[in-house]
Amino acid sequence: FMRNQKLGVNINQTLVLEGAGSLTDSLYQGQFQSFKNDLLNISGIKNVSASTIVMGKEIYWTNGSRRLGTENQGSVTLYNIGVDYDFIPSFSLELKAGRNFSKDFPTDERGGVLLNEAAARLLGFNDFNKAVNEKFFSAGDTVSLLGIVSNYHHQGLQKAIDPMIFRLRPNSRGAYSLKIESKDMASTIASVRKAWNKFFPADPFNYYFLDELFDKQY
Repeated sequence: FMRNQKLGVNINQTLVLEGAGSLTDSLYQGQFQSFKNDLLNISGIKNVSASTIVMGKEIYWTNGSRRLGTENQGSVTLYNIGVDYDFIPSFSLELKAGRNFSKDFPTDERGGVLLNEAAARLLGFNDFNKAVNEKFFSAGDTVSLLGIVSNYHHQGLQKAIDPMIFRLRPNSRGAYSLKIESKDMASTIASVRKAWNKFFPADPFNYYFLDELFDKQY
């Protein structure tokens, strides 16, 4: 628990599956949502979220962002993570202002983003509450700031916290994070494997525990 507090993110009891790559995007969307529903019916699985990457892995997806009206000031580099609707609550990440992505707002997927505190400050959004719904340029598009996520250590405590931008990617297939409350991990994993083989028979079933991956950085 102490570590989670220091990290600012809860990585305990998290089983991560490496994403399925064999299906085309159009097929994948339906399969993944059905797979997720099956997983949530397995006893002991509390939460399932998809993302382009998980804590403990270096983010290589970066791009430039800048405030509107600052054309002559150059842009700042932000580190991108694509997440689904459940990622923020799944990892007990705290919102400092604004809201998480929501299915109630279809426009979220087109131009809504979240920033961590470091990214918000870097862009000059120092008053977080005022910053909510502000628009800025990122990766060649105008995006709308939905919320600000409290800083957490995406990588080890020895590394500085990168300025991060969260983009809504409900069908991310980098990693699936399963939050597990189970007394019998082996049987839970066996049930997960069964669901995997049903939906993604052409993909290998590879998994690891997030805290173990994270500890390998030290």
